[in-house]
Amino acid sequence: MDTIKKVYSDVKAYHENFSFRTKLIDISIAVKIMMYPKFMIVNKTCHDITIKRQVIKQKTNDFLFDVSDSQKSKFGVEGYHESKAIDIETIGMSGEMTLDRKEDDKKKDSVDLKVERSPNQLQFGLNISQAQFPFNKTTIVTVVPRYLIVNKLDHPIQIRQACNS
Repeated sequence: MDTIKKVYSDVKAYHENFSFRTKLIDISIAVKIMMYPKFMIVNKTCHDITIKRQVIKQKTNDFLFDVSDSQKSKFGVEGYHESKAIDIETIGMSGEMTLDRKEDDKKKDSVDLKVERSPNQLQFGLNISQAQFPFNKTTIVTVVPRYLIVNKLDHPIQIRQACNS
């Protein structure tokens, strides 16, 4: 009989505690927090691209963490000069950016002919768009190769850049 009273009192205490918890939940205000990046950089090229001191690896997506007051950004690739400043907040913009090769790298290639030469200029396509709902506060900056060659022949083809010298 004593055990029944003890179990009943424990259940009663649990029930009182439970009703107190539900009152707390009813009183409290639930807050929904959504975090989103301001910019997402999509690199579809075969080069690691630097933007605002952050390296975006080749063929990857990454978030732009260094967002300063100025949204004009310069894109860069190792061994090449930076591009002109581009406003990455201009949604709907698509265009081209050109990176010229640094002069000291050109001299190295002319001395050592066994090394595979890098092109004198890199050309990339750039597209700035807004993400779809529910991520519509994020701006997507896509960097793609300017020229894409698709071989639909049965034979392999070889393509190279014309040499100016």
